[in-house]
Amino acid sequence: MAADRVSGIVVDGSGVHLQLYGEEVDFDWEEISGVDLLRTRRGRGLSIVVSLHEGGAYTCELDGHRAARVDEWVVRLDPVLAGFLPRR
Repeated sequence: MAADRVSGIVVDGSGVHLQLYGEEVDFDWEEISGVDLLRTRRGRGLSIVVSLHEGGAYTCELDGHRAARVDEWVVRLDPVLAGFLPRR
C-alpha cells in the first residue's frame, strides 16, 4: 500500500486497487498485463501505471514530498508486484 492525501494504491492477492480524489477502480490480476512504478518530480513523486491486456492503461500519481518516502513505497510494492506479474 502507498497513499498520499488524495491518492492511493493497494496491491494484494486479488489485484490492484487505485484511488484518486474519492474515485476508485479495482483490477484483477487476470486483466493486468503490467504495472509500472515511475519516480517523478526529482524522485519526490510516484506515478503508478496499470496496463491491461485489452490495451487500456490507468495512472495514479502519488506525492511523497520526500524521495525517501517514495523509495519506501517502491521497496514495499516491488516484491508484491513481482510475485503476481510475469517478468518483462
